[in-house]
Amino acid sequence: LTNLFLGDSVDFALDPRGADGVETDGCDGSTFKVTITQDASPGLAWNSKALTTRTPAQVAEPLSVGLAARRRLLVAGTNVLCIQGLNASAGDSTFFIDAQLSATLGDVSGGLRGYTVRPTPGDVNSGGTLALGPQIDDVSHTPQLAKVGTPLQVTAKVLKTLNPIGAVTLTYRVMYGAEVVIPMLDNGLSGDGLAGDGLYGAQIPGGAFTVGQMIRYFITARDSLGQSSQEPAFLDPLASPRYRGTIAEDPALSTSRLPVLHWFIQNPASASQETGGRGSLFFEGELYDNVTFGPHGQSTRGFPKPSHDVDFNPGDLFQWRKGEPRVNDINLLTTWADKSHMRNVLAYETFAAIGAPGHFAIPIRVQQNAAFYSVANMVETGDRHFLDRVGLDPRGALYKMYNSAESTAGAEKKSRREEGTEDLNQLIVGMSQSDVNARRRFMMDNLDVPEVVNYLAGMTLVANTDCCHKNYYLYRDSDGSGEWQAMPWDLDLSFGRVWTCNTPCMAYFDELIYTNTPLFVGQGNNVFTPVFETPETRQMYLRRLRTILDQRLQPPTVASTNDLLRLRTLELRDQIAPTAALDLAKWGTWGTRETITQAVNRIWNEFLPGRRRFLFQNQLAGQGGEIPPAQDPAVTVRIARMEYRPASRIAEEEYVMLTNANTVAVDLSGWKLDGGVRFTFKSGTVMPARSSLYVSPNTRAFRGRLVSPKAGERLLVTGPYSGLLSAWGESLLLTDPTGRLV
Repeated sequence: LTNLFLGDSVDFALDPRGADGVETDGCDGSTFKVTITQDASPGLAWNSKALTTRTPAQVAEPLSVGLAARRRLLVAGTNVLCIQGLNASAGDSTFFIDAQLSATLGDVSGGLRGYTVRPTPGDVNSGGTLALGPQIDDVSHTPQLAKVGTPLQVTAKVLKTLNPIGAVTLTYRVMYGAEVVIPMLDNGLSGDGLAGDGLYGAQIPGGAFTVGQMIRYFITARDSLGQSSQEPAFLDPLASPRYRGTIAEDPALSTSRLPVLHWFIQNPASASQETGGRGSLFFEGELYDNVTFGPHGQSTRGFPKPSHDVDFNPGDLFQWRKGEPRVNDINLLTTWADKSHMRNVLAYETFAAIGAPGHFAIPIRVQQNAAFYSVANMVETGDRHFLDRVGLDPRGALYKMYNSAESTAGAEKKSRREEGTEDLNQLIVGMSQSDVNARRRFMMDNLDVPEVVNYLAGMTLVANTDCCHKNYYLYRDSDGSGEWQAMPWDLDLSFGRVWTCNTPCMAYFDELIYTNTPLFVGQGNNVFTPVFETPETRQMYLRRLRTILDQRLQPPTVASTNDLLRLRTLELRDQIAPTAALDLAKWGTWGTRETITQAVNRIWNEFLPGRRRFLFQNQLAGQGGEIPPAQDPAVTVRIARMEYRPASRIAEEEYVMLTNANTVAVDLSGWKLDGGVRFTFKSGTVMPARSSLYVSPNTRAFRGRLVSPKAGERLLVTGPYSGLLSAWGESLLLTDPTGRLV
């Protein structure tokens, strides 16, 4: 089709007889689809004309075109900006163009010339200097792990800056011994390649270190006038590494089934003191130097084997797994109270499996100062790096909660600290209203209800009751939807372990395996209690709980060969067991002495069967409980309405409305809208019985609508979807996770 213009209508004739051409049959299952594609534009010619004329009102509104994204096209000296104006016809005398170029010039001071040596991202540049030594690049050593008896080859590219190169030296140190200085040469005889090629080399003697020891080094280059530079630069003794380095290979660790974290610290006791201590870590081929260690946790500080916080230096972040984003901090969590050594890991993995954001947690072997130290769970810290990794906006407000959300006093703000805690206070006040209807309106407009429902269901799934008087995060998508959600932390008291304080007060050390922990974990918390007490969201919670019980816990009839939790605990047991035996011999245990095999057997033989009976039988609706039957795989909901042209003319205020006419709630987690717009329903999206759900491209814009549907109407809203609805009509399909067209 040619000569089509914006706003033109196109008619299509479809044969109602379908693909077989028979008039007498019924529905033959034919699906009609019209696809409109557009050939790529050939681009503008010098005499191209406008496709339409602009009204006087349109002309009165200036058209702004941003050029910031094209700054890379600018060159030093004179630049030419060409603007092409298109007239409707050569004879149109009303053509008008008046261009204005606006730019902002930063404050540039010409009073100081020189090189900046300290990075200041997002801040004013540091002062320059002319006292600049040679440039040091491409520092490396071979082999990656030093081998006892074999020299460690160190090389670096050294380039002149202002003056010719004078001397280059390598300063190395084994463990916490004295520093040794040796020359680095570019003579072709020092493992440096060709003579005079700018690559300098030196060797650390293979007899200088023994198995498992840490070898660190730095390089100093001086020019002919004595100006020097160093790699690492060590610009800040409290926030930068002093050395690069490696460790001497320990062949005995080559068969370890766990990742090995090598921890070096001159005064190990300092890591458990409030003032903390400094040391180094080596993990997966990288050395992290001048790292800060400190105590972690509250109750666990008194354990014989305590937990520790590890803070890395800016610009030298920790690579916890290849291919994953680096993190700024980690926790080395003790497993002393958990004889299986795996409950933290298993619980966080379970939250990830149901689509709920949470920390990574992996079991590791820790070596301290070249000797075995412990089994630990490596868990990330809640900060902007964590938010970014789980797909949340790192600019959002994250709170680590130490109370039941009765006040902001029990909250540690981890981000947006410059704003104070008024946002959290507004949440607490809104969710604590005595007016039930006002509280419900606030909840539906300010909580990411599916996320909160999924989080609460996950707590019941892992049987963790050490919440929600503390041990949870609250997060607000401050610059986006404005909605709040919850995330877990501290999950070691799960899968049968419970903190009890009756008579006597057992605290962590109750040896019973509990299978009847309650359904409504979080009851009593000011944010979570309204979710349970509001009929619609209680339905959502119970339906979502049933879904994940079927998927992850599985019914009592599940065969051991298909039992997901049994298979995963078996895998973890076999991975941890050899190191767990060393841990038990070194640190001992509490109560009855159990090996990891015995502890895992209790999960298999006590927790899993008992928990399944409790939830799938005792707590079922009609049998004294509230958990509904499994969801009908053929259940349907309807696409009831699409508003593609909002009265406000603001496209982001459009929506798609779904209706659930069933007498039961329907879990839409993982369902998809496709066609004109695209959206995957997040985990926890449940439609209560006989309800509506609004799907929006921008939930904040939806709630800002001036006409119904809008905020304040107790509506369930989710989003954002990709794309916008077309006023000309288009297909919109709803499918479930199996691909079934609903």
